[in-house]
Amino acid sequence: MVQYEKAKYYHYEEITKLIHQWQDEYPSLLKVGKIGTSYEGRNIWYTEITQQNKGAAGNKPAFYIDANLHAGEVTGSAVALYTIHHLLSEYGKDEFVTHLLDTRTFYIIPRISVDGSEVYLNTPYVPRSSTKVRPYFDEEEGILAEDLTGNGVITTMRIKSESGSWKKSEKDPRIMLRRDPADYKGEFYHLFTEGLVKDFNEEDPLLSGKTKYYLDVNRNFPADWQPTEVAGNYPLSEPESRAIAEFIFEKTNITGIISYHTAGGIILRPSAVKKDQDMNQDDLNVLKALAKRGEELTGYPSTGVFEGFNYQIPPKPLPGSFLEWSYESLGLYNYTTELWDMAKSAGIEKPLNQFGRYWLDVSEEDHLKILAWNDNELDGAGFKEWETFDHPQLGEVEIGGWDLKYTRQNPPLKFLEKELHGNMLFSLEHAAASPLLQVTDTKVDQLADDLYRISAKIENTGYLPTYLSEKAKEREQVRDIQVTIEGDGIALVEGKAEQKIGHLDGYGKKPDQSFLILPNILSSKTVSWVIRANGADKVSVNVSSCKAGKVREEVELSTS
Repeated sequence: MVQYEKAKYYHYEEITKLIHQWQDEYPSLLKVGKIGTSYEGRNIWYTEITQQNKGAAGNKPAFYIDANLHAGEVTGSAVALYTIHHLLSEYGKDEFVTHLLDTRTFYIIPRISVDGSEVYLNTPYVPRSSTKVRPYFDEEEGILAEDLTGNGVITTMRIKSESGSWKKSEKDPRIMLRRDPADYKGEFYHLFTEGLVKDFNEEDPLLSGKTKYYLDVNRNFPADWQPTEVAGNYPLSEPESRAIAEFIFEKTNITGIISYHTAGGIILRPSAVKKDQDMNQDDLNVLKALAKRGEELTGYPSTGVFEGFNYQIPPKPLPGSFLEWSYESLGLYNYTTELWDMAKSAGIEKPLNQFGRYWLDVSEEDHLKILAWNDNELDGAGFKEWETFDHPQLGEVEIGGWDLKYTRQNPPLKFLEKELHGNMLFSLEHAAASPLLQVTDTKVDQLADDLYRISAKIENTGYLPTYLSEKAKEREQVRDIQVTIEGDGIALVEGKAEQKIGHLDGYGKKPDQSFLILPNILSSKTVSWVIRANGADKVSVNVSSCKAGKVREEVELSTS
C-alpha cells in the first residue's frame, strides 16, 4: 500500500501502485491503462477519470494532462497526481468537480519519461528525456558528468587559469561571475561540470563534453521537426513521443491540453515558431483569455513561446515541440506550464522577456539574493561549499556549487505543495471551457392521427465552439455535428433520419462586427421532422460531436 503524500517526488513503482490503488477505491470514476511502453520497456500509464454512471468517457468532451516529458521535471508528476487525487476525493463533495466529472473526461499521464526519471531520482545523473544514448557518444571526447566527491550530487568544478572566463565575487566567494573585458589581474577560473575527462589529453585537457543522455523527446514531434542530434532520427521515432501521438489521435474527444514542465513559473502558449502577429488572431485571443485565468489562479505570468521564452536573440523557431504539434496540426489549445521559480522564491522579479534566458547570465545582485534564500530557507543545503579535490586527471580543482535538481529545476520538498493547487485549478477551468452539447428544448405537435412534428433545439452551452479552434477548422480536424432520430417502426415523412448541422459557437466567441451591429454568433440550432409513429409512443434524438460530446434525448409522443 502506497500512502499518498502531496509533497513527495514519486518513483515509478510508487506511481504504478498508487494509481491502481485509486482505481480499486474509485471504480466508477477511474480507469488505468497504458499508452505504450518506454525505451526500456516500462508501461507508460494514463488515467481516465469521469463519472462512468453519467456516460461513457468517450462520449464526453475530454481534457488531456501530461507530465515529465523531460526526465528531471518531476514537479510535473506531483501536480498530475495531485489533480487525480483531487478529482477523485472531491467528487460528490465539491460542486464544480462533480459537474466536471459528470459532463467531462480527464486523461492524465503522470509521467512520460519513465526511464529517465528513474535515473534522475535514483542516481546523480540528469537525463534530458530517455535513457537512449546519444549517437556517436563513444567517439566523443570531453568531460563526462560524474559524482566525484560521492555526495550524491553532480555540481561544478572550478580550475584556476590565467585564461579563465570566471572570477569569484568579492561580496561572496561562493559566487562565480563572468570576467569583465578589462580584467587583467587577479584569480581567474574555468568552470566545468563535475566529472572525468574522456580520452584525456594533457595538452588540451578541457575539451567540452556533452551529456550521455541528450535525446529530447520534446523535439521529436512532427511540427517543423529538424534533424538535430537531440531530436531523434525522424518525427515520432521514439516510443514515448509515438505513444503520445497515437493516444491523442485515438481520443478524438480531447479539447485541450496542459503539459507540466519545469522550471520558470510561467504559462507558455503557442506559437513556438512564429510571432503572435502571424498567428490566427481569433485563436490567439482565446489562448490569451484562458491563460489570463491561469495567471490569476497560479500567480504565474503567461507568454507565447517564440517571443517570450526563447533562448536565442533574435528568437528562433523551436522545432519539433509537442505544444506546437498539438496546436498547429490538430488545433488543440495547448499550454506548457513551467512549474516553480527559484528566483521568484528569492524575491527576484524577472522581466517577462527574460524568462527563457535568465539563468544564462545572472547578475551579482541576484546571485546574492538567491544564496541568501538558500541560507535562510534551506539552511544552506541547496549549495555545496567549494572544496579542494585531487582530480585523478586534472590535479587540484575545487568542486562545489548548486544542487540544481532540487533548487533550480524542482522545488525543495518544503516548497512543493505550494505549486500544486493553483495549477490544478487552472487545468480544471480549462477543461470546463470545452464545448458541451445539450438538447435544451423539444416540442411535439400532433398533426393528425399518428402523424407528429418533432423539433429539438441543439445548443452548445460551453465556452468554446464545437469546431474548437480556427486552426482545427483549417486542418479539418472536427466533423460537423450529426443529429439522428430513431424510434421503433416510425416512418419519416419530412426531414432526414441523419443530418449534419455544421457547428455551433460557444458563449466565449467574440463579436466579429462593431457593437452597433448585432453580433454574428450562433450557439443553437433547431432541427425538426415529421414522422408517422406507426404505434410508437416515443422517439430518441441523438446528437453527436467528436469535441462537444454525445447526447441522447427521449421524446414522448404526446401533444404539447
